[in-house]
Amino acid sequence: MGDVLQTLFALRALRAARPTAEIGWAVERRFAALLEDHPAIDRLFVLERRADGPLAANARAFLGLRSELRAWAPGVAVDAQGNL
Repeated sequence: MGDVLQTLFALRALRAARPTAEIGWAVERRFAALLEDHPAIDRLFVLERRADGPLAANARAFLGLRSELRAWAPGVAVDAQGNL
């Protein structure tokens, strides 16, 4: 949750610098409520991963998110976390 909250400052700066950019954000389901309906986010991509879930289910969730992101085809991606 801290990564999401700390990155909101960068989101606001990005929106101010590029007001017409289409901005998407990928986030785990457990933190999605922090970003839903945020005025600076045009598209929210939600990863349905469970920390206690089976590996196969989490792999399918990740591959599904990857497919959504590729279909959206952003020109630039910023990884503010650097983990997953």
